[in-house]
Amino acid sequence: MFTVHWTGGTCTPLSVNKRATPVGSRTDPSLTELVRRLVESLSDGEIARILNMKKLMTARDLRWTQDRVEAFRTTHPIKRTKQVADPDFLTGQQARDYLRIGYHGLTTLVRRGLVRTNQVTDFAPWRLSRAELDSQPVQEFVKVLKATGRPPAQGGSPEGQQLLFPEKSRTPRKDAL
Repeated sequence: MFTVHWTGGTCTPLSVNKRATPVGSRTDPSLTELVRRLVESLSDGEIARILNMKKLMTARDLRWTQDRVEAFRTTHPIKRTKQVADPDFLTGQQARDYLRIGYHGLTTLVRRGLVRTNQVTDFAPWRLSRAELDSQPVQEFVKVLKATGRPPAQGGSPEGQQLLFPEKSRTPRKDAL
């Protein structure tokens, strides 16, 4: 409450209700830990995108923005670490550029288990091992993909499997033509 003193000698008492602040911290400790892990390799804007994709809200039930992530890091002492690119790991885009293949080729490699993805959390960028990308099976896959435009057949025929049509039946009969 305060009082306004006017030049004519009149006084007017005024009161302003203060906005209620949340009592205690409503922040889930797992959110703090997630931001700690994400800040090691991502910017505040990218962290906000990931938190929104995961449908996580701020303590006041707002969507995340770059400024809100920065304020969150300030409130919970989370320092920005210098982002140093690890030469042994590539992002999805860097892996596609490295192998010179497209998005679908890379996702097929992942689905078939030839390459493993490492993510801090859902919706975070993939981290792919350069050693796995240089492995023999991956290089053979990429070679076939580039030559044919299609991924190689999965599995193929097992050794020793009998042919459905034996060699003799493959030659056309003279009277069949």
